[in-house]
Amino acid sequence: MRQVYEWDAENRLTKTEPAETPEERNLKVEFAYYYHGRRVERKVSIWTNGARYVTDQRRFIWDGWLMLLEIGECDSVLRKCTWGLDLSRDRERAAPSSLQPLSLGRGSVQT
Repeated sequence: MRQVYEWDAENRLTKTEPAETPEERNLKVEFAYYYHGRRVERKVSIWTNGARYVTDQRRFIWDGWLMLLEIGECDSVLRKCTWGLDLSRDRERAAPSSLQPLSLGRGSVQT
C-alpha cells in the first residue's frame, strides 16, 4: 500500500497516511512540533467502520534538547529519561542513562 507523507516548512514530518481511499484498519500517524523543532506529540489513528479513531496519543516533554518524559493517555508516564554525566563529564553532550552502555569505570565500557 502506498503512503503519502507531509512535511512542514521546517522539513519535519507532520503526517503519513494511505494514498488511496481509506480502507478498514488503515493507519494515519500525525506529529506536532514546537518552535525548537522538538517533537511534542505523536497521534496514531485507525480507519474503522467508516470513521477514524485515535488509538495512541503520546506527548513528549523536553528540557532544551534533552527529552525528559514520554506521556501517554490519561497523563500516564510511559518513559522517563534520566540525564547525568557520562565519561565526557558534560551534561549537555551526555546520552540518557537508559541509552548508555554500562560503564565499568576509568573509561572501559561493556555493551
